[in-house]
Amino acid sequence: MAQRLEAALRRPAEPVAPPVAPETPPARTARSEPPAPAPAPTPAPQKSGFENLEDEMASLLGRPKNPS
Repeated sequence: MAQRLEAALRRPAEPVAPPVAPETPPARTARSEPPAPAPAPTPAPQKSGFENLEDEMASLLGRPKNPS
């Protein structure tokens, strides 16, 4: 069994598929178009209904919010 394994390791590996050349991107042509405008700034995300962790925990426990 060891002899068969050694013989198999000595044999050169057969390629499974022929090698494929990498694709080249299409050539770019010079255009006189102006660059695209910068995207508009996105507004700040809205805060959820909870200002902080204490408010969220009080809500989950069904307790009123402590005014601090």
